[in-house]
Amino acid sequence: MELIPVISLVLIGYSFLSGILAVVGAGKGNKFKALGFFLVISVIIALTIIYWWEYSYLLYLAAAVIALVVYIQTLKHRWFDMRNLTIKIWNYLTLAAGAVVVYVVLFYVIAKYLFHIQASAEIIAINMIMIIIVVILLPIVNELNTMINSRVMTGRVDLTYVIKRLNRLATQDANPKKLAEFLAKYLHFKVVGIIVDDKFYSSSKKLRLTSEEITQIALLENSGKDIWQKIEGKAKETLEKYDLKAVAEMRNAKGRPFGQIVIGKPLGKVDFEKRDLNEISMIVNLVASIVDSQERLEV
Repeated sequence: MELIPVISLVLIGYSFLSGILAVVGAGKGNKFKALGFFLVISVIIALTIIYWWEYSYLLYLAAAVIALVVYIQTLKHRWFDMRNLTIKIWNYLTLAAGAVVVYVVLFYVIAKYLFHIQASAEIIAINMIMIIIVVILLPIVNELNTMINSRVMTGRVDLTYVIKRLNRLATQDANPKKLAEFLAKYLHFKVVGIIVDDKFYSSSKKLRLTSEEITQIALLENSGKDIWQKIEGKAKETLEKYDLKAVAEMRNAKGRPFGQIVIGKPLGKVDFEKRDLNEISMIVNLVASIVDSQERLEV
């Protein structure tokens, strides 16, 4: 049967790679247990290759079942104290192997019984390779599509994508200037500024505030509408001078204000009042937590 050799290769690959992941990712206390699992898988595979017989694929299936059981028990009961990265790779490997097996079986059944085509092992293998390539490329295509939509659709914010990018930035040197540039870029504003410790960090070189103007904005009070501040007095004149539309206060983990985010005119033909302020508030609060954590690290 042409289907068996292809599925056998998938089972061999999954079982063997699972054993390697267990050995590589297991903690010090589980190294011998992981090594034993790897040796069992290796011996089964080696024996079936050396002493090939008609039903050797049953041993490959047994090896894959053992690997799957160990994988499930590791997730549920932490048989192996493994690193998160290794678990993620094992998750992807298990899903990919399962998807390939299902695809190969469906392809074979449809080709043989629906179109009456005798699919050879070579044709099945080529199709399997193509589906693997598609599975690998799909996340990249989705990422590019999301990135393009996030940049082009100026009236909308893809919260999931923006939060993902923000978390990535938080692991790097997330200084106030970079965060201001991030907010302007991904929330689609012409300019965004961050005020912390009487210093102003702008996303644009064209926007610079004097110390007096910074003080005026810093004295603004909360409007009673979430994080947004009431614009009045001399600060109102300053904001109108630079075409700035709103000021949001940044709060620390205890809910105390420690800085402000000044927001300029939205990109495109959308008025600030028509933007979803709840979305903007959520991102501003995340940025505030990053700035707050950076401030505490520097103390």
